[in-house]
Amino acid sequence: ELTKLAHSFTNTQYDYAYYVVTDSPSTHSKGYSSGLTSTLDKDITPMSIDFSTNQINDHTVALGYSADKDPDFRYCSMDADTISGVPWYANLWLSYCGMSGGASGGPWIRDMTREGTGTVVSVNSWGFSDKVGMAGPVFRTGSGSFAECLYDKALKADDPGSEGGIIVNC
Repeated sequence: ELTKLAHSFTNTQYDYAYYVVTDSPSTHSKGYSSGLTSTLDKDITPMSIDFSTNQINDHTVALGYSADKDPDFRYCSMDADTISGVPWYANLWLSYCGMSGGASGGPWIRDMTREGTGTVVSVNSWGFSDKVGMAGPVFRTGSGSFAECLYDKALKADDPGSEGGIIVNC
């Protein structure tokens, strides 16, 4: 089914984004746990992100909320491979991952620990409607990582507020 639409998917390799928030107590609430400071980078431990890895054949854990299992949090845990959903680009591929729509944007994590930490190497992007599997963009590219360029710009960006986002060139 996807191959019929292959030429209309020109952004498959760029299916990622970063969310910029102002790290100030005035923009966060303390949540449900005691002892939190309301300062995001003091209250959570961020995962590292790897823009240079070749994730093929490496054990990967994908996390997300599939619409068909709402509200349950889901995961897939297996070695990553590749698939060409469009003729000109090979996505990372988790062939037995049963997550569906709604899981998009969830992280793919390498070296995940029991505490839930690890290194982000991709995100849930797309799957076929007639078989299981989840694809994710390759963060490492031959001409330099566009994912890393966007990440660097997000680190330096101001909170866009009510504008809803900013567009950058990489």
